[in-house]
Amino acid sequence: LQAAQLFANTQQHQKALSTLETIAASELPTNKFAEYSLLYAELALANDRFFVARQLLSNSRMAEIKEQLSTAQQQKWLQLRGELFALLGEDTKSLMALIELSEISSSDQQRQEAHEKIWLVLTHIPHDKMEELAANETNRTVLGWYSLANITRKNQGDVRQQLDKIAEWQRSWADHPASMTPPSILTSIQKTAGNIPQNIALLLPLQGSLALAGKAIRSGFLATLYEVHK
Repeated sequence: LQAAQLFANTQQHQKALSTLETIAASELPTNKFAEYSLLYAELALANDRFFVARQLLSNSRMAEIKEQLSTAQQQKWLQLRGELFALLGEDTKSLMALIELSEISSSDQQRQEAHEKIWLVLTHIPHDKMEELAANETNRTVLGWYSLANITRKNQGDVRQQLDKIAEWQRSWADHPASMTPPSILTSIQKTAGNIPQNIALLLPLQGSLALAGKAIRSGFLATLYEVHK
């Protein structure tokens, strides 16, 4: 195991992987088994051996000893699970891992990074699927994430309305992790809303050979404006 770590530290990944393959994992004591599993899974993931990584990160023994791991080891395990399951399209498992990672993050930066990854996973879930997941979810933290993702999707055509709905969500979910440490997309929406012009000018030809086209465009513009504000 020490040799594999040395190979990994010097970027000799194939040698590290070959060394890890020779280790009888079942015979390792708990602390060494955790080190072995995390190192092997990280290298497997980095070298596109996704199903090897999945087997390691879904190992029942790791789940059983999780509480015995150091905080750093737990964070690494959850981070790898979040990344792997997202790559494999297992969005729900990825979300669960990343949300738990957020809960045990030891700094604001780690929590922010976890929230960015959570939001990325949420954007991959189809609307109908998310509605179904939300309807069957009992975990309040998870439900809050689904709710936030849904309201941003439903109001994408109107930035001001989208911002109003987000503010309403933040009032209703004031103690939610995403309210206290919002993903950067929410800040971007706020900046976009602040940059929306209050007045615009529409310059069209209303006389001459292009008058008909100009009047048609004006009529369409005014009709759309009426629909927005009625």
